[in-house]
Amino acid sequence: MKLEVTIGNQQLMFLAVFLAALLIVGLAGAYGGSSPIQMGHSAGELEVTVGGSTMTLQQAIDSRLLGNKIACPSGFTSIESQGRQLGCIQNSEEGSGTIYDATSNCFSKYGGRLPFFSELYIAMANYNLNDERDDRERIGDWFMTNVVGVDCGGMDFDDANVMWTLGCKTNAAYRCFIPA
Repeated sequence: MKLEVTIGNQQLMFLAVFLAALLIVGLAGAYGGSSPIQMGHSAGELEVTVGGSTMTLQQAIDSRLLGNKIACPSGFTSIESQGRQLGCIQNSEEGSGTIYDATSNCFSKYGGRLPFFSELYIAMANYNLNDERDDRERIGDWFMTNVVGVDCGGMDFDDANVMWTLGCKTNAAYRCFIPA
């Protein structure tokens, strides 16, 4: 059995027209349509929705709404310097609890954690936070001590801005931090 295929000029022309039409339909699909309103592939043409507002990708980048700067939720202050964001810290203390309760609450409620000493120090020294001088606040740092081994820490601004240790199961005031 012998199979022989003969393609003439007429069939070759039909194939060329068919492939050209297929290419045109493919390009029309890639650049046509009505959603989003502006079509294309540059940052000035693509639309994004950030915080309920629709804008071009370039506008969102220029406004620092994307990237390593986050929008702080209500009740939080953005800690920033030199155009860089450290994160968002709670304006007021969240409450009082053990290191375990505080850590779980900050994560489950805000996707955050307890601030480290340096983050809380910078925030309290440079921003108007509530309740920061009425008591000690729990921080996320852990310490090695000669007495108990590993212990949980806190910060007291009324006592020369020093860290202190407090049992991990002891209740202490805390506020949450969301890193950028």
